Amino acid sequence: MAPNWEDDAEKIKSRFRAVEEIDPDVAVTMLLTPMPGTQVWRQGMKQNRIESLDLEKWDALHSIMPTRHLSTKELGELCQRANREFFSRPHRIERNRNGYTSPFVRLKFETWQSSAHLVNA
Repeated sequence: MAPNWEDDAEKIKSRFRAVEEIDPDVAVTMLLTPMPGTQVWRQGMKQNRIESLDLEKWDALHSIMPTRHLSTKELGELCQRANREFFSRPHRIERNRNGYTSPFVRLKFETWQSSAHLVNA
């Protein structure tokens, strides 16, 4: 997902739609977490866009930088919704549960399924 400064909800949702059209067994939705020393980091710090220096949130799952149109909270909600919708599609569950894919994909699915209650909390 790695939002860009100009991204709004529709641009991000269009990326999700593109992934759905490809229909992979597994997709990873991550938020931009610029590593210190990189150009994105320097620009984010200079423009005061990095909202958290709490390293516990520097995991590509928590949003630390907003876009011009979306807050970090809104970005996080979009990411959570995308993950939930992606992994809850009946045809994808069927493929992953019944071994129509690699064992690594099945393990990822089972891991997500066992921790779904944490995402929905």
